[in-house]
Amino acid sequence: MIIQKIWSWKGILNRMDYNECIPLRPHHGLCIPHYTGYGYDARFVKNMDDIIDHFNDHPDQKIVLRISADVLCLSCPNNQHGSCNKEKTVALYDRSCLTLCGFSEGQQLKWGDFLQAITKTLMETSQWERICGDCQWLQLCQKTHSGI
Repeated sequence: MIIQKIWSWKGILNRMDYNECIPLRPHHGLCIPHYTGYGYDARFVKNMDDIIDHFNDHPDQKIVLRISADVLCLSCPNNQHGSCNKEKTVALYDRSCLTLCGFSEGQQLKWGDFLQAITKTLMETSQWERICGDCQWLQLCQKTHSGI
């Protein structure tokens, strides 16, 4: 599995083949722009920082949209042996993002193109707040969003 082969929370980003697709949960396209350095713990924050830095440096990085654990989930305390203990909730976030943006699970595209679609379709219209309505991070994201 690509996640186990390439990614770790220690940031092995500089050793990867950029032609490989990075698995990404669709709703993480909403989390990344709102991220301000807060997280569950230091390990999670380090992984987020590494992944976001990589995407910022490589907007042409290919991603594959998955409704399952991805590179951001690796260091999340809700990740229990590769499965989220809040899977029902986060899968709903993912499906909402896919539907509203016209994407499909398994679709491959460039990170920058994905972010542009998420921004235009969900963030500029404030639909992201409906998708993320019961997320524990919503208030922090709303505060961050007002400054974007």
